[in-house]
Amino acid sequence: MINSISEQGRLQRLYTQNIDCLEIQLPYLQTEIPLTFKQPYPKTIQLHGNVNLLSCSKCSYIRELDDDYLKSKQFGERTLIRTCPECEEMNQVRKIAGKRQQSSGILRPRIVLYNEFHPDGEVIGNITESDLKSKPDCLIISGTTLKIPGVRRLVKEMAKVVHSRNGYIIWVNLDEPSQTIVDYVEYFDLIVVGDCQLVPGLVSLYDLTVVNAPKKKKRAKKQATPKSVKKSCKGESGATVKKESPTTLKKKLTA
Repeated sequence: MINSISEQGRLQRLYTQNIDCLEIQLPYLQTEIPLTFKQPYPKTIQLHGNVNLLSCSKCSYIRELDDDYLKSKQFGERTLIRTCPECEEMNQVRKIAGKRQQSSGILRPRIVLYNEFHPDGEVIGNITESDLKSKPDCLIISGTTLKIPGVRRLVKEMAKVVHSRNGYIIWVNLDEPSQTIVDYVEYFDLIVVGDCQLVPGLVSLYDLTVVNAPKKKKRAKKQATPKSVKKSCKGESGATVKKESPTTLKKKLTA
């Protein structure tokens, strides 16, 4: 459903805390890794990183976590903790140049754990600032309890802008928001308690049965016919005269 909304040009941004990358597999929810300051910004912003990528703990090296990496025998087939190849190459260059070698970085999943620095944090800050200036008129919060301070603060700022435009804040989750969250955000316009994965089906059902339902044709009202109608005819002069029975005419003639 979100992909369809994006295809229609109605989605400003999708901020996701998921690291499984299911969203970015859809054609209209693509992202960039790493994020850059170049506009237009991608539709999907991964706040907690991407589990399908590996990055160096020291330099900017990034690579996919694929079968080739897992089956590589360079460091031993079962060795998952490996040093960064770019750092190793740089050390070889330093060795040839007669310089002291430095410690190499370790490859690790490109995800952001609690209290860790986000490698794209500065760019994400620019993107959120741009989204706030665009003044969206709807904010949907789905599948999160807003326990992460940074995400909670982002939702609060977005909610202020949306309500300033008389827009709607919608909460979709298995549980109702806690009173602390409600007070922090100020208020929600709609709270939907249930599985968020059922929402697309319900929306489609509503569109089918209500929005796109065939309209019933109004029956034309029948004109009431009077019980008795006086028979009349027009004379040659155009005046209207009453038709009379032969008995009445005979009485008039003999009178």
